[in-house]
Amino acid sequence: MAVVVNEKWYRWVFASIAKHVHADAALADLPIVVHTLDKQNAEWKAATTHAEVTIIGPSLRPGTLSTRVRVSVFAIVTSHLSTNNYPHINAVGALAASLHKCIVVKDYDDTGLIEIGILNRARGDTEVDVNNFAPLSKDTQIHSTISASFFSRF
Repeated sequence: MAVVVNEKWYRWVFASIAKHVHADAALADLPIVVHTLDKQNAEWKAATTHAEVTIIGPSLRPGTLSTRVRVSVFAIVTSHLSTNNYPHINAVGALAASLHKCIVVKDYDDTGLIEIGILNRARGDTEVDVNNFAPLSKDTQIHSTISASFFSRF
């Protein structure tokens, strides 16, 4: 008999990732928007450097003893082009380092106290990929993308 999927796991995984990246971005003083959760406000738009995060998943696959959870996180960091782009690279590094960590999944929007499980780096895919894009000739912004996949069993 397969494990029954808890309908709240989707929200809990999404919220746990969002809280994780929000907390680490705040430490780096990086304005961040998590798509489908946050709005791009005027302060975020006016920031010299800011980030957008998209959470893809979670995908849940029930098994006989547990449910397999896979989720991917994709981020883009955008900065105004300047003669010193190290603040941009520092922001990319802070967000990439955040995605190297395991993420504790809690029952957010219920009690927020119960730990459901831990999202680990996906098996065989322990890299956090960073891609930097050169600005076009008329572009006034630089962009970097970051992607990571996570895996767990609940």
